[in-house]
Amino acid sequence: MNDTRKKIIDAAHSLFVKKGFAASSVQDILDKAEISKGTFYNHFHSKNDCLLAILSFVEEQIDTERQKIAIGKEKDNEEVFIEQVAMKMTMNREHNMMTVFQTVSISEDEQLKAYMHRAHAKELKWLAQRIADIYPAKGSHYTMDHAIMLLGSIHSFQFVAKLGSGQTPSIEKVIRYVLRRIKSMLDDQIKTQETFFQRHWLDHDFTNEKDQQQTLFQQLKQLDTDLQSNGNETKLAYVQFLINELQAEEPKYFLIESVCQSMLQAFTDSSLEHEIQQVVHLIHKLHL
Repeated sequence: MNDTRKKIIDAAHSLFVKKGFAASSVQDILDKAEISKGTFYNHFHSKNDCLLAILSFVEEQIDTERQKIAIGKEKDNEEVFIEQVAMKMTMNREHNMMTVFQTVSISEDEQLKAYMHRAHAKELKWLAQRIADIYPAKGSHYTMDHAIMLLGSIHSFQFVAKLGSGQTPSIEKVIRYVLRRIKSMLDDQIKTQETFFQRHWLDHDFTNEKDQQQTLFQQLKQLDTDLQSNGNETKLAYVQFLINELQAEEPKYFLIESVCQSMLQAFTDSSLEHEIQQVVHLIHKLHL
């Protein structure tokens, strides 16, 4: 990430946690980051845009760390799943994200609310898929229900534990306990075939996915234009490959993944680093 952009995000994040989003002004961010108004608006359109950048930055970090945890491990490894879930909760705590989420929850801004709805749906779908990975095939029908139970129970157990003792229990211990309880329901559900939400309940948002696909190609085409004007043939080749391969009838996803990793390295510390990170994040979200 560009140093100046990172400096602004860090300053804004600190203010939003301490003062709250509504009570923090753009001028507060300028003072905290020690930058001019022009510098701020070179990177962000508004205070809301800055908050979305913070949320996206943390989300991208979590996605990357989850992928790292899974490297070389079997999908049905339950301990890997527990570590992935715990890592997100630990990172959210380290970044004081609960305070930020509370700020967004009372916001009337439609873009911010839409982001949080998408983020929550994404996490539930990820949990449902990962639970399906560790369940027998006949149990995959119930994983959305179990994802909701898992997420809600973890938060409730942590809250009540702290309420009674003043201390927060080990995240891994809570996750492991709740997961055991949920798994114990599976045989009965398979027998009765009772379910509240179908496995793919949250996959109906096709409009949002189409919007994301459109955004991805707009960003790739803008990068193509920028790199053609700069005359950087190597970096341009990465972008043009992705444009062509993602539109192919049968995209070669192993090549797309390889090019994404090479592209991230090639654009490190460049003026387009953040744009490349956003593109790769969208590709992972939609295709990988």
